[in-house]
Amino acid sequence: MMTKTNFRTRWQRALLAVGAFVSLAATVPTVEAQVDVVAREPAVYVTCDALSSVSFYEKGSQTKFAPGGFSKIATAVVALDWVEKTGTSMSQVAVVPLHPMGQQLRNPMGLVAGDRIKLRDAVYSALLGDDDVAAVTIASHVGRNLVMARRKAANPEEEFVQEMNYLAAMLGMKQTRFESPEGMLAVKKRDGRTTARDLALLAAYVMNKPSFRFYVTQRSRSISVDRVGGAKRFKVTNANRLVGRNGVDGVMANVRTGLGGAALVSAKKAPDVRESPETGESVVYLKRIVAVVVGSSDPLGVTPPMLERTWSEWETWHEGGRRTPAERIIRPAE
Repeated sequence: MMTKTNFRTRWQRALLAVGAFVSLAATVPTVEAQVDVVAREPAVYVTCDALSSVSFYEKGSQTKFAPGGFSKIATAVVALDWVEKTGTSMSQVAVVPLHPMGQQLRNPMGLVAGDRIKLRDAVYSALLGDDDVAAVTIASHVGRNLVMARRKAANPEEEFVQEMNYLAAMLGMKQTRFESPEGMLAVKKRDGRTTARDLALLAAYVMNKPSFRFYVTQRSRSISVDRVGGAKRFKVTNANRLVGRNGVDGVMANVRTGLGGAALVSAKKAPDVRESPETGESVVYLKRIVAVVVGSSDPLGVTPPMLERTWSEWETWHEGGRRTPAERIIRPAE
Protein backbone atom coordinates (compact mmCIF):
# COMPACT_ATOMS: atom_id res chain seq x y z
CA MET A 1 0.00 0.00 0.00
CA MET A 2 1.25 3.48 -0.79
CA THR A 3 2.13 5.65 2.16
CA LYS A 4 0.71 9.09 2.78
CA THR A 5 3.94 10.86 1.97
CA ASN A 6 5.75 9.05 -0.81
CA PHE A 7 5.43 5.85 -2.83
CA ARG A 8 9.09 5.46 -3.76
CA THR A 9 11.04 2.67 -2.07
CA ARG A 10 14.69 3.34 -2.74
CA TRP A 11 17.19 6.19 -2.81
CA GLN A 12 18.51 7.14 -6.24
CA ARG A 13 21.39 9.56 -6.63
CA ALA A 14 21.81 12.18 -9.27
CA LEU A 15 25.08 14.07 -9.30
CA LEU A 16 26.22 17.56 -10.11
CA ALA A 17 29.02 20.03 -9.46
CA VAL A 18 30.17 23.43 -10.64
CA GLY A 19 33.09 24.44 -12.84
CA ALA A 20 34.42 27.60 -14.42
CA PHE A 21 32.60 30.04 -16.69
CA VAL A 22 33.58 29.88 -20.35
CA SER A 23 31.89 32.15 -22.91
CA LEU A 24 30.88 30.42 -26.13
CA ALA A 25 30.16 33.61 -28.08
CA ALA A 26 32.67 34.65 -30.72
CA THR A 27 33.59 38.23 -31.50
CA VAL A 28 31.76 39.41 -34.61
CA PRO A 29 32.14 42.57 -36.70
CA THR A 30 28.57 43.79 -37.26
CA VAL A 31 25.99 45.20 -34.87
CA GLU A 32 23.36 42.83 -36.26
CA ALA A 33 25.59 39.83 -35.67
CA GLN A 34 26.44 41.07 -32.20
CA VAL A 35 22.73 41.32 -31.34
CA ASP A 36 22.21 37.78 -32.63
CA VAL A 37 25.10 36.43 -30.56
CA VAL A 38 23.77 38.11 -27.43
CA ALA A 39 20.34 36.57 -28.03
CA ARG A 40 21.79 33.11 -28.67
CA GLU A 41 24.28 33.15 -25.80
CA PRO A 42 22.51 31.46 -22.88
CA ALA A 43 21.87 33.45 -19.74
CA VAL A 44 22.49 30.33 -17.66
CA TYR A 45 24.24 27.04 -18.30
CA VAL A 46 26.08 24.16 -16.70
CA THR A 47 27.70 21.02 -18.10
CA CYS A 48 28.66 17.99 -16.04
CA ASP A 49 29.47 14.31 -15.97
CA ALA A 50 26.16 12.54 -15.38
CA LEU A 51 27.62 9.60 -13.46
CA SER A 52 29.72 11.48 -10.93
CA SER A 53 29.46 14.84 -9.25
CA VAL A 54 31.99 16.60 -11.50
CA SER A 55 31.06 19.65 -13.57
CA PHE A 56 33.11 21.33 -16.27
CA TYR A 57 31.57 24.68 -17.28
CA GLU A 58 29.00 26.96 -15.73
CA LYS A 59 27.45 30.38 -15.92
CA GLY A 60 24.84 31.50 -13.43
CA SER A 61 24.16 27.92 -12.42
CA GLN A 62 22.50 29.02 -9.16
CA THR A 63 20.30 31.68 -10.75
CA LYS A 64 16.69 30.95 -9.86
CA PHE A 65 14.03 30.81 -12.57
CA ALA A 66 10.66 29.19 -13.22
CA PRO A 67 11.19 25.63 -14.52
CA GLY A 68 8.43 25.92 -17.11
CA GLY A 69 8.28 22.93 -19.43
CA PHE A 70 11.05 21.12 -17.57
CA SER A 71 8.39 20.37 -14.93
CA LYS A 72 7.12 17.72 -17.36
CA ILE A 73 10.25 15.65 -16.71
CA ALA A 74 9.26 15.30 -13.06
CA THR A 75 5.67 14.67 -14.15
CA ALA A 76 6.75 11.75 -16.32
CA VAL A 77 8.98 10.29 -13.60
CA VAL A 78 6.21 10.39 -11.00
CA ALA A 79 3.84 8.63 -13.43
CA LEU A 80 6.42 5.97 -14.32
CA ASP A 81 7.25 5.36 -10.66
CA TRP A 82 3.56 5.07 -9.79
CA VAL A 83 2.95 2.52 -12.57
CA GLU A 84 5.97 0.50 -11.44
CA LYS A 85 4.96 0.60 -7.78
CA THR A 86 1.32 -0.34 -8.39
CA GLY A 87 2.07 -2.99 -11.01
CA THR A 88 -0.29 -1.36 -13.50
CA SER A 89 0.34 -0.51 -17.15
CA MET A 90 1.24 2.54 -19.19
CA SER A 91 -1.50 1.37 -21.56
CA GLN A 92 -4.20 2.39 -19.09
CA VAL A 93 -6.51 5.12 -20.33
CA ALA A 94 -6.56 8.63 -18.85
CA VAL A 95 -9.39 11.11 -19.40
CA VAL A 96 -8.54 14.72 -20.30
CA PRO A 97 -9.89 16.93 -17.46
CA LEU A 98 -11.33 20.41 -17.43
CA HIS A 99 -8.61 22.87 -16.41
CA PRO A 100 -8.93 26.45 -15.12
CA MET A 101 -6.10 27.71 -17.37
CA GLY A 102 -7.90 26.30 -20.40
CA GLN A 103 -6.82 28.13 -23.55
CA GLN A 104 -3.58 29.35 -21.97
CA LEU A 105 -2.06 25.87 -22.07
CA ARG A 106 0.00 24.52 -24.96
CA ASN A 107 -2.23 21.94 -26.64
CA PRO A 108 -0.72 20.66 -29.94
CA MET A 109 -3.24 17.82 -30.28
CA GLY A 110 -6.26 20.00 -29.60
CA LEU A 111 -7.32 17.84 -26.66
CA VAL A 112 -10.68 18.65 -25.09
CA ALA A 113 -12.22 17.58 -21.81
CA GLY A 114 -13.49 14.03 -22.06
CA ASP A 115 -10.96 12.85 -24.64
CA ARG A 116 -9.34 9.54 -23.73
CA ILE A 117 -5.63 8.87 -24.19
CA LYS A 118 -3.32 6.10 -23.03
CA LEU A 119 -0.99 7.15 -20.25
CA ARG A 120 1.96 6.09 -22.41
CA ASP A 121 0.88 8.36 -25.28
CA ALA A 122 0.31 11.29 -22.93
CA VAL A 123 3.90 10.91 -21.68
CA TYR A 124 5.19 10.88 -25.25
CA SER A 125 3.36 14.09 -26.11
CA ALA A 126 4.39 15.80 -22.87
CA LEU A 127 8.10 14.98 -23.21
CA LEU A 128 8.63 15.12 -26.97
CA GLY A 129 6.17 17.89 -27.78
CA ASP A 130 6.14 19.99 -24.58
CA ASP A 131 2.38 19.33 -24.39
CA ASP A 132 0.84 21.11 -21.38
CA VAL A 133 -2.58 19.48 -21.61
CA ALA A 134 -1.03 16.00 -21.82
CA ALA A 135 0.95 16.75 -18.63
CA VAL A 136 -2.18 17.96 -16.84
CA THR A 137 -4.00 14.79 -17.97
CA ILE A 138 -1.21 12.60 -16.54
CA ALA A 139 -1.36 14.44 -13.22
CA SER A 140 -5.15 14.26 -13.06
CA HIS A 141 -5.20 10.52 -13.72
CA VAL A 142 -2.36 9.51 -11.40
CA GLY A 143 -3.32 12.07 -8.76
CA ARG A 144 -6.88 10.79 -8.63
CA ASN A 145 -5.61 7.25 -8.07
CA LEU A 146 -3.23 8.46 -5.36
CA VAL A 147 -6.03 10.28 -3.55
CA MET A 148 -8.30 7.24 -3.68
CA ALA A 149 -5.55 4.87 -2.50
CA ARG A 150 -4.75 7.19 0.40
CA ARG A 151 -8.42 7.81 1.19
CA LYS A 152 -7.88 11.54 1.20
CA ALA A 153 -10.22 14.39 0.35
CA ALA A 154 -7.58 16.21 -1.67
CA ASN A 155 -7.21 17.83 -5.07
CA PRO A 156 -5.71 15.18 -7.41
CA GLU A 157 -3.41 17.60 -9.22
CA GLU A 158 -2.13 19.09 -5.96
CA GLU A 159 -1.50 15.59 -4.62
CA PHE A 160 0.47 14.79 -7.77
CA VAL A 161 2.54 17.98 -7.59
CA GLN A 162 3.39 17.07 -4.01
CA GLU A 163 4.97 13.88 -5.37
CA MET A 164 6.97 15.93 -7.86
CA ASN A 165 8.41 17.92 -4.99
CA TYR A 166 9.17 14.74 -3.02
CA LEU A 167 11.19 13.66 -6.05
CA ALA A 168 13.07 16.97 -6.09
CA ALA A 169 13.86 16.64 -2.38
CA MET A 170 15.03 13.06 -2.84
CA LEU A 171 17.48 14.12 -5.51
CA GLY A 172 18.90 16.98 -3.47
CA MET A 173 17.35 19.67 -5.68
CA LYS A 174 17.38 22.17 -2.83
CA GLN A 175 16.43 25.22 -4.89
CA THR A 176 13.51 23.61 -6.72
CA ARG A 177 9.82 23.93 -6.06
CA PHE A 178 7.37 22.63 -8.68
CA GLU A 179 4.04 24.47 -8.89
CA SER A 180 2.17 22.47 -11.54
CA PRO A 181 2.59 19.36 -13.71
CA GLU A 182 3.03 21.37 -16.92
CA GLY A 183 5.07 24.24 -15.46
CA MET A 184 3.23 27.16 -17.00
CA LEU A 185 1.73 28.30 -13.68
CA ALA A 186 5.24 28.95 -12.37
CA VAL A 187 6.23 30.78 -15.59
CA LYS A 188 3.22 33.09 -15.45
CA LYS A 189 3.83 33.85 -11.77
CA ARG A 190 7.50 34.56 -12.60
CA ASP A 191 8.62 32.80 -9.46
CA GLY A 192 12.18 31.47 -9.27
CA ARG A 193 11.66 27.80 -8.63
CA THR A 194 14.72 25.94 -9.90
CA THR A 195 18.34 26.35 -10.98
CA ALA A 196 20.57 24.91 -13.69
CA ARG A 197 22.38 22.84 -11.06
CA ASP A 198 19.14 21.31 -9.89
CA LEU A 199 18.04 20.52 -13.45
CA ALA A 200 21.36 18.80 -14.09
CA LEU A 201 20.70 16.61 -11.04
CA LEU A 202 17.30 15.74 -12.47
CA ALA A 203 18.73 15.01 -15.93
CA ALA A 204 21.43 12.74 -14.54
CA TYR A 205 18.80 10.79 -12.62
CA VAL A 206 16.29 10.33 -15.42
CA MET A 207 18.87 9.40 -18.05
CA ASN A 208 20.00 6.56 -15.80
CA LYS A 209 16.39 5.40 -15.53
CA PRO A 210 15.68 3.00 -18.45
CA SER A 211 11.90 3.42 -18.34
CA PHE A 212 12.26 7.19 -18.80
CA ARG A 213 15.15 7.04 -21.26
CA PHE A 214 13.01 4.86 -23.56
CA TYR A 215 10.72 7.83 -24.28
CA VAL A 216 13.21 10.62 -24.91
CA THR A 217 15.58 8.65 -27.14
CA GLN A 218 12.97 8.47 -29.89
CA ARG A 219 12.81 11.02 -32.69
CA SER A 220 9.06 10.68 -33.23
CA ARG A 221 6.08 8.65 -32.14
CA SER A 222 2.59 7.93 -33.49
CA ILE A 223 -0.08 8.20 -30.81
CA SER A 224 -3.87 8.12 -30.76
CA VAL A 225 -6.70 9.87 -28.93
CA ASP A 226 -10.24 8.54 -28.53
CA ARG A 227 -12.93 11.19 -28.74
CA VAL A 228 -16.56 11.51 -29.70
CA GLY A 229 -16.76 10.59 -33.38
CA GLY A 230 -13.88 8.12 -33.29
CA ALA A 231 -10.14 7.79 -32.74
CA LYS A 232 -7.70 10.35 -34.07
CA ARG A 233 -4.02 9.68 -34.70
CA PHE A 234 -1.13 12.12 -34.31
CA LYS A 235 2.60 12.04 -34.98
CA VAL A 236 4.62 13.65 -32.23
CA THR A 237 8.10 14.77 -33.31
CA ASN A 238 10.83 15.14 -30.72
CA ALA A 239 11.61 18.85 -30.31
CA ASN A 240 15.16 17.80 -29.42
CA ARG A 241 16.44 17.56 -33.00
CA LEU A 242 19.91 16.70 -31.68
CA VAL A 243 18.75 13.21 -30.65
CA GLY A 244 20.65 10.59 -32.65
CA ARG A 245 23.49 12.96 -33.53
CA ASN A 246 26.92 12.82 -31.93
CA GLY A 247 25.73 10.59 -29.11
CA VAL A 248 22.83 12.80 -27.99
CA ASP A 249 20.02 10.66 -26.52
CA GLY A 250 17.71 13.03 -24.54
CA VAL A 251 16.16 14.85 -22.73
CA MET A 252 13.98 17.96 -23.61
CA ALA A 253 14.51 20.92 -25.93
CA ASN A 254 12.92 24.20 -27.00
CA VAL A 255 11.33 24.37 -23.57
CA ARG A 256 9.73 27.57 -22.23
CA THR A 257 11.08 28.74 -18.86
CA GLY A 258 11.02 31.89 -16.77
CA LEU A 259 14.27 32.98 -18.49
CA GLY A 260 13.18 32.11 -22.03
CA GLY A 261 14.13 29.28 -24.39
CA ALA A 262 15.99 26.33 -22.94
CA ALA A 263 17.32 22.84 -23.59
CA LEU A 264 18.38 19.99 -21.35
CA VAL A 265 20.57 17.58 -23.32
CA SER A 266 22.26 14.28 -22.53
CA ALA A 267 25.02 12.72 -24.63
CA LYS A 268 26.95 9.49 -24.32
CA LYS A 269 29.94 7.66 -25.79
CA ALA A 270 31.07 4.04 -25.74
CA PRO A 271 32.31 2.96 -22.28
CA ASP A 272 36.03 2.90 -21.55
CA VAL A 273 37.28 -0.45 -20.24
CA ARG A 274 40.61 -0.48 -18.41
CA GLU A 275 42.55 -2.78 -16.18
CA SER A 276 42.73 -1.65 -12.58
CA PRO A 277 46.40 -1.24 -11.48
CA GLU A 278 45.40 -2.22 -7.94
CA THR A 279 43.40 -5.39 -8.62
CA GLY A 280 44.21 -6.31 -12.21
CA GLU A 281 40.47 -6.57 -12.90
CA SER A 282 38.69 -4.81 -15.73
CA VAL A 283 36.94 -1.57 -14.78
CA VAL A 284 34.20 -0.11 -16.96
CA TYR A 285 33.91 3.67 -17.04
CA LEU A 286 30.60 4.85 -18.46
CA LYS A 287 30.63 8.05 -20.49
CA ARG A 288 27.66 10.38 -20.26
CA ILE A 289 27.50 14.16 -19.94
CA VAL A 290 24.62 16.58 -19.42
CA ALA A 291 24.22 20.18 -20.60
CA VAL A 292 21.64 22.61 -19.23
CA VAL A 293 21.15 25.68 -21.43
CA VAL A 294 18.63 28.36 -20.37
CA GLY A 295 17.74 31.82 -21.66
CA SER A 296 18.81 31.54 -25.30
CA SER A 297 16.99 32.34 -28.53
CA ASP A 298 18.60 29.22 -30.03
CA PRO A 299 19.32 26.73 -27.22
CA LEU A 300 19.90 23.79 -29.58
CA GLY A 301 22.22 25.89 -31.73
CA VAL A 302 24.59 26.72 -28.88
CA THR A 303 24.50 23.27 -27.27
CA PRO A 304 26.64 21.22 -29.74
CA PRO A 305 29.82 23.30 -29.31
CA MET A 306 29.24 23.24 -25.58
CA LEU A 307 29.03 19.45 -25.62
CA GLU A 308 32.16 19.20 -27.78
CA ARG A 309 34.11 21.40 -25.40
CA THR A 310 32.85 19.43 -22.41
CA TRP A 311 33.85 16.08 -23.95
CA SER A 312 37.37 17.45 -24.44
CA GLU A 313 37.54 18.46 -20.79
CA TRP A 314 36.00 15.13 -19.77
CA GLU A 315 38.77 13.19 -21.55
CA THR A 316 41.45 15.32 -19.90
CA TRP A 317 39.88 14.73 -16.50
CA HIS A 318 39.51 10.99 -17.18
CA GLU A 319 43.07 10.53 -18.47
CA GLY A 320 44.37 12.49 -15.50
CA GLY A 321 43.04 9.89 -13.08
CA ARG A 322 39.65 11.56 -12.54
CA ARG A 323 41.13 13.71 -9.79
CA THR A 324 38.80 16.56 -8.90
CA PRO A 325 39.15 19.60 -6.63
CA ALA A 326 36.62 19.52 -3.80
CA GLU A 327 35.03 22.79 -4.93
CA ARG A 328 33.91 21.11 -8.17
CA ILE A 329 31.96 18.40 -6.36
CA ILE A 330 28.43 18.85 -5.11
CA ARG A 331 26.59 15.88 -3.68
CA PRO A 332 22.85 15.52 -3.15
CA ALA A 333 21.67 15.96 0.42
CA GLU A 334 21.68 12.77 2.46
